[in-house]
Amino acid sequence: MGITEHIHLKDAAKIYILTWQFILVRFVLMLVTIGISILYFSSAFGIVLSRIGVENLVNAVLSIGAMSGATYFYWHAYKLFSNYVMYLVKGAHIAVITEYIQKNKKPGWKQLINGFNMMKDKFLSISVLFVVHTILETVLKEVHTRLMKLGEWAKLPKALTYILSGTINTAIAFIDEAILAYMFTRKNEDALKSAKDGLILYVKNWLWILVAAAILSIVVYGAMAFGGIYIYFEGIPFSSLNLILQSIYSVLTVGIVIILYSGLVQPFMEIAIIVTYLKEIKGQSPDLGTFDWLKSNSKGFRDLVSAKAVEHLMGSKKPSP
Repeated sequence: MGITEHIHLKDAAKIYILTWQFILVRFVLMLVTIGISILYFSSAFGIVLSRIGVENLVNAVLSIGAMSGATYFYWHAYKLFSNYVMYLVKGAHIAVITEYIQKNKKPGWKQLINGFNMMKDKFLSISVLFVVHTILETVLKEVHTRLMKLGEWAKLPKALTYILSGTINTAIAFIDEAILAYMFTRKNEDALKSAKDGLILYVKNWLWILVAAAILSIVVYGAMAFGGIYIYFEGIPFSSLNLILQSIYSVLTVGIVIILYSGLVQPFMEIAIIVTYLKEIKGQSPDLGTFDWLKSNSKGFRDLVSAKAVEHLMGSKKPSP
């Protein structure tokens, strides 16, 4: 089989277009989140500065404390929103993607309803979903830490180490979504067992997932860098602006690039990794060699296969109904 048999960007683009309703909903949710963030912080900080101020040391300390408290509250509220609303929307999207790859069933106008119905049928309680999400986050942190240590051991230039890290991070950043897709293929199987097997298959097929991630990284990040630089220097005659307008324009440029990437580009990268993963593992089953390697090298994976650890996480991470 040639490399073209393993690269599925065309399929990813097709699915991206077919599931445009989910792409739109996710983009709107992101914009709403940004809008709420701006409104919240501008209001909170405005109230703090107008009511308390920074006229003296005591007031300055009180203002900093109030702003810190407001930021802490917002961060936890955002995480709650992200974990519930954003993650469930993403899960419904992945359910529709998985059904299309498995059954070639095109998402219709009711794809949003169908996606959430599939989520409900698969997960009677979303507690398990959050346990899996938490454990996989631990695995990702372990992989990134090991990669950076490997770069230091091999005495690679820092720039090269970060390039490799970025490429591999693209491959592992969507492991959560890919494993969730695998869980949707295992209709009547225990969710934690599906997550364990899905992670084994992900590692077993690391090569082509990494190749897909490398291609995506080169194309996407290269285009973003070129587009950002062009907009920054050519969009408005930059040299004719004063320092304040230059600063505002710089922030707006970065903001626009981040919004476009997070809302439109990142979902495509997510779909591409999921498609590559599901197509590569077709007909495969988890093997003992990969299982033993993961168990030896990842505490997060050991937690996943440890009933005691999972029960502990279920108790500490279980969300309210």
